[in-house]
Amino acid sequence: MDLPLTRTNVDTGNALSKTMPQHKKEQSFLAMEFSSSAVKFVRLQETDGTLQLLQANSCSIPTSEDPKMQDEFWEQAARQLLLHEKLGNQNLILSVNSLHACFSQFVIPKIPRKELKETLKWKMKNEIPFPIEEAVLDWRLFEMKSEEKNRQFSALVSALPQELLERFMRHLPKHISKSTVPASAAYSIEGMPNTFSISQHRLVVVVDIGHLITEIAFYKDGKLSFLRKIAFGGNVLNQCLSQSLTSEQGRMALTLEESEQAKRQENLFDPANQKMIAGKIEVSKLYPLIRQELEKLSGEITRSLDYYAQEHGQKANIIFITGGTSRMKGLREFLAQNLEIPVEPISLARDLKVLKTIPESELDLYYRLISVVLDRKNAPVEHFSAIEKVAKSLTLSFSSPKTSAVILAILVALASGMSWRYQQIVHKTQRLKAEIAGLKGGFGEAQKIQALEDQVNQGKILTSAILTKEPYWEEAFRELAHAFPKNVILTDVSYDQNSFILTGTVPRSGSETSVSDLLLSLEGPIFRKVTLINTEQKSGTLTFTIRCEVL
Repeated sequence: MDLPLTRTNVDTGNALSKTMPQHKKEQSFLAMEFSSSAVKFVRLQETDGTLQLLQANSCSIPTSEDPKMQDEFWEQAARQLLLHEKLGNQNLILSVNSLHACFSQFVIPKIPRKELKETLKWKMKNEIPFPIEEAVLDWRLFEMKSEEKNRQFSALVSALPQELLERFMRHLPKHISKSTVPASAAYSIEGMPNTFSISQHRLVVVVDIGHLITEIAFYKDGKLSFLRKIAFGGNVLNQCLSQSLTSEQGRMALTLEESEQAKRQENLFDPANQKMIAGKIEVSKLYPLIRQELEKLSGEITRSLDYYAQEHGQKANIIFITGGTSRMKGLREFLAQNLEIPVEPISLARDLKVLKTIPESELDLYYRLISVVLDRKNAPVEHFSAIEKVAKSLTLSFSSPKTSAVILAILVALASGMSWRYQQIVHKTQRLKAEIAGLKGGFGEAQKIQALEDQVNQGKILTSAILTKEPYWEEAFRELAHAFPKNVILTDVSYDQNSFILTGTVPRSGSETSVSDLLLSLEGPIFRKVTLINTEQKSGTLTFTIRCEVL
């Protein structure tokens, strides 16, 4: 199956060799991102301090709920995008946009580099919902201005599940010799001063609306200060637009493809637009289908703005939107009206040299990739663990699959044993330090405290293991809070076999409409297969029971 390839690039080989003197210093930067709807790739080149976009390609893929099929689509798309690329010894930045990504910020003193990673792991272990041993950390340090003699740094840290990262890495070419660098967000937008008018705005908010995920990022003085990801995107709107409506021809519904086309080409916010979509439904009848989801998006952005203002004492006075769904006609005006803050599109061409063969209107589709390149092009590269490197090198070195598997297993076991022994030594060292520090209060008390801490840590690891297959409760209950109208009361919630059983009541007046609206609003990125099990009329109220699966 051939996947559709959208290529926005320019062949600079001959042109550059003729126009550029050989003494000019050049450096290339590559970045790739896997999403549920496409795989994207960019190549940028810096020549004597001037950054130029040479390639911006994307390969659309079908959406599949089967992980194996999804992996096949990703691998085929990555192969197409990199078919003619000469990767050589270049680093590849792997952008990972996931709801599982966790971000936090710490203030730390100047410490030896060899202790930095363990320090950040220790600080992040209580900030993430999965074991720190199964996390891959990505961080950046910024020195803080202070009149004190001791230097302090602001540490921006993000954590990703190692399993998720490894899943993406399996689809990358095996011959990339240097480490792949993970990036879950751009820690700085200082490389785009004109795009965001940093000199005019101390606080910049960037809302990146993708296919499944919307990222809300706050940048103070050009540096990331707060990051939040929510389950909203173009796919949610497409599902809403594909609901059936009653028309003169009977019950009609748009397909997902027709919904996407309507979203791109028509202003769905225009109540006077009587144009027919695919000969089925008028444009003016589509906005009510997506109104609730758009209001949810506006509400989530408002909550983020209020939270930041309360925690940091600073209000945002401008929002920039980007991503494929941000192109939706009328969305920018809708958000500006609801948020009561100016909302502007991102124009990357203000800071990036772009040839005429690359349409500037397409750049926002590649904002995440371009932003992480600009953020990381001068930053230190953090490599993956030695075990992953050994596994990669063995996969390339041995031609016999059986021999490779046996030797790989032996060496990985040895490396695991060494790593385990090293961790033992590290933990014992930390334990001894804690006990020595506690001698002032009594050596015996320090031992008891350490034993309790060990029990707590073991309990956290056990809890994380038990909850591996559990849903993301915070997202699920947040979605329930948004879905229930004011006149509908939720009286009971139970969870069984990956499904929620919801029981509630609603006043008899307008009860059928309220329950119907609730069923429609529940169907989305968190819940699916929403089914009304039963209803029962009681004195003045209607009691209902709903079953819905959790993604």
